[in-house]
Amino acid sequence: MKRQHIAVVVFLSLLGSLAYISTLQHDFVWDDNFQIVRNPFLHHDESVIQIFTTDVWGYTKPGQGGVSNYYRPLQMLCYRWISHAVGLDPFFFHLTNVILHVVVTLLCYLIYWYLTQTLVVAAFGASLFALHPIHTEAVAWIGALPELGCAIFMLLSFLIFLMSKVPGSSNTKARGQGFPKAWQRLTNHRRLLLGAGSLVSFSISLLWKEMALSLPVLVAAYQFVIPRRPQRVKERLFAAIQQSLPYVGVVVLYLIWRYQVLGFISRRQQAWELNPIEFIGNGLYLIAKYWIKLLLPLQLNSFHVFDSVRFFTDIRILSSIGFLVVIGVFLWKSFRVAPLACYLTSWVFLSLVPVLNIAG
Repeated sequence: MKRQHIAVVVFLSLLGSLAYISTLQHDFVWDDNFQIVRNPFLHHDESVIQIFTTDVWGYTKPGQGGVSNYYRPLQMLCYRWISHAVGLDPFFFHLTNVILHVVVTLLCYLIYWYLTQTLVVAAFGASLFALHPIHTEAVAWIGALPELGCAIFMLLSFLIFLMSKVPGSSNTKARGQGFPKAWQRLTNHRRLLLGAGSLVSFSISLLWKEMALSLPVLVAAYQFVIPRRPQRVKERLFAAIQQSLPYVGVVVLYLIWRYQVLGFISRRQQAWELNPIEFIGNGLYLIAKYWIKLLLPLQLNSFHVFDSVRFFTDIRILSSIGFLVVIGVFLWKSFRVAPLACYLTSWVFLSLVPVLNIAG
């Protein structure tokens, strides 16, 4: 089995890198020319502290509070390291993105393996992730580096969380099968270390991108949908809340620090005037659009004009509601008979929550 894992890792590494090897010839574009080429905070003689005490556009107005909602210090720190090591050569910035994409793909493979304990399924899922065209912008554009950095540490946090849950997993094949005996005899001390490692990784992911805020909900959903033993709904809910509390604690600390740095948690950056009903309608519409792009990645474009929906009688709203009802029925039916399918489908919904802040 070890050799098979190594073979899959080599295959996925080649797959993920070859798919984007042509991007190594590309130059700086759009925000790259401002956030990297013209960013004084990346220079040798500038204090690195400025990177952690401003948002990604803070260098444009030194000494002021938050200029934007985007507090992503590890993005700027990574740019600084690369520029110090090899200069402003776009080849190495693109190379960094490709390497990180391969790392994210391998983490997906490990998570799929832990969840399914089936090599073929895990390898296929990771291959699909590596090649899915919806990831093109995240890999091909240097400015999308926080997508990759956040994904690495967010998935690593979830993977470590899964490792601490292996002995009691209710997965069909995971009850003591396929896992090394050392993992099946995890002591409380080692569980504590794994829990701490997961929280540290989660903390790092938040400094890459705000998207990681969805992880506590994903952890809670896992505990609720895939319990370690048969439980009533109330017991599952209590266990889910209890399991997610440490992650919520990290979120609270992050939000306090974010407020200290920016002077706000989140503020309006777009002039959308949507009443509560319109906001709900547009949220449903956007969720459905994300799902459609995931299932049918056609007409992808790095620029997307958001055409807001104003009435629930709009065909876009009605079709979105119909589509989401179908998926909702699938979630309801699969909750008992196929909990893993239910959870992975829920993952798509839950990870979209942070991006529904339309005005922000």
